[in-house]
Amino acid sequence: MTESLAKQAYLVMAHGDIRLLNALVSALDSPYCDIFLHIDAKSSLRREDVQRPRCSGLYFMEPMSVYWADYTQTECELRLLSYAMDNGEYDYFHLLSGADFPLRSQKSIASYFAGRDDIFLHYATRDNLEHCRPYVQYYHFFQRQLSSANRAHGF
Repeated sequence: MTESLAKQAYLVMAHGDIRLLNALVSALDSPYCDIFLHIDAKSSLRREDVQRPRCSGLYFMEPMSVYWADYTQTECELRLLSYAMDNGEYDYFHLLSGADFPLRSQKSIASYFAGRDDIFLHYATRDNLEHCRPYVQYYHFFQRQLSSANRAHGF
């Protein structure tokens, strides 16, 4: 890692197209970051098909089944974060899907975060509670079964 620039950990949750995932790994590859990858247990993606970065470390988390809009998404995010924290010292953590793509170079991103101690995290406060309430007001018991993405895969 480059000492003067902020160390980044990319937490990637993937389940789909290997070409998109490999393009993402290639775009993230730099001496400024490491990549922590979770491949959904239901996915046909295989570890051996994932392109290995030249500069970044690539770490695979144990697979678990993740369902869209279900607590398993949060559980996977927390496991990825814990895994990254156990395997290195990072200044910032970025959560991405396997179909995301950075709009700036890794040097530009690392430079932006260098020397900062900001926390970029959205959370509910008294001031924004009414905006957040529709997303958390009700527990949807059958979200996993009703999700159109999960129905398409027979889950």
